[in-house]
Amino acid sequence: MKREMDLVRGILLFVEENIPHGRQVEVKIEGRSEAEIAYHIALLHEAKFLEAIDTSGTGEDWIVLRLTWTGHEFLDAARNSKVWEQAKSIFREKGLGMPFEAVQAVLTKLTVQGVLAAIS
Repeated sequence: MKREMDLVRGILLFVEENIPHGRQVEVKIEGRSEAEIAYHIALLHEAKFLEAIDTSGTGEDWIVLRLTWTGHEFLDAARNSKVWEQAKSIFREKGLGMPFEAVQAVLTKLTVQGVLAAIS
């Protein structure tokens, strides 16, 4: 299964909005299968973007506990849909994949440019 950055962003947004501290909610993303979501939750857990528990022992069932600091930082950079689409466009135009570190760097640069433009 391929990693899909739109799904990564969608899961992080869902977790931020729907999982307050101390509550457990099943992550559901419209148009995505349970297997796709579970796989991406596992990736996000491995990358330390969120804390989750594999209740199945096989990676098929996850309980998401919370976003980590790193998850919040990524989401702060990726939250704005316009900035997100700009970043994806940059990678597409260059024919590049979207590794986390590169995506975060591009998102941060676009966000900083937007902030600087807003205050100047």
